[in-house]
Amino acid sequence: MDTRGQGRRCPARRPHGGRCLVKWRGLPISAATWETRATLGCESDPQFDAALARFHDAQRLDSLLRAQPKELDGIGELKPYQVDGLNWLLCNWCARTSCVLAGEMGLGKTVQIVAFVQYLVTRYMRYPALVVAPNSTLEHWDREFRKWAPNLHVVLVPGTAQDRDLTLEHEVFTDARSASVKCHVVIASYEAVIAASRFRNVHWDVLIVDEGHRLKNDASKLFERLAVFAIDHPVLATGTPLAPSNVDVALPPRAELLVPVRMTALQRALIRDIYSQNGALLAALGHSPRRTGGVGSRSASVQNVFVQCRKVLSHP
Repeated sequence: MDTRGQGRRCPARRPHGGRCLVKWRGLPISAATWETRATLGCESDPQFDAALARFHDAQRLDSLLRAQPKELDGIGELKPYQVDGLNWLLCNWCARTSCVLAGEMGLGKTVQIVAFVQYLVTRYMRYPALVVAPNSTLEHWDREFRKWAPNLHVVLVPGTAQDRDLTLEHEVFTDARSASVKCHVVIASYEAVIAASRFRNVHWDVLIVDEGHRLKNDASKLFERLAVFAIDHPVLATGTPLAPSNVDVALPPRAELLVPVRMTALQRALIRDIYSQNGALLAALGHSPRRTGGVGSRSASVQNVFVQCRKVLSHP
């Protein structure tokens, strides 16, 4: 390195010639120079290689998807909101931000995640991916991958100990001691992830946890096991809202703002109609229950009147 200082980062790269624009530490960007990798002495620096690869990938990222990826042509058609979900997953991946894909059951969260994983594998060669799901949904995940991503090599790890060990030995890992996998996607149950210690030796590009609300307890075995995994990008999928936790205790007191408003002309007319139709009942409120047919029946009828009034007042 010369007297100009130490290199700080490479803001740009020429399309041809393998040269990088280097901004030198302590100098303004106007003093940046174009340098070759040989000049920088970074031929064997793995961190430099990884950073440069990420930089090149970022330059090749497509713009916002306006339609489903071409990899899905002839396989199926994503709905518009599913394309939006895929865009959102890709945006978080580009920003290296963990995310939670939450939605009601039946909206196709599995399909969106399968399309996301396939996009990463086919466009950027980012794999392997680990899908952790309950036993009851393992077959569903396997079917969706085989339907929407038939070009990916997907391995389903069974739950029993003997079958799990044989699957890991012959279908997942390249050999008995290696941490290198020979598939694109591994689908495993919670119990399999907890029991199989070999998973922690793999560097996972993507982790998908189905029913992600299972991880709300950071003292659970599944949370503790996944916490030591080498994961680039975790994604949680859930359709169940989380119950309040101790975090709510730290929230400030709730502030209420009451804004009185007047009824509209239509609301006043409807309220009068309700009163007129139930005039006898309303007039009997101040009388003895023996004269008006008992407490239970009268209470139910009055409550029904109140419900009707509330509907009128709550209408926009």
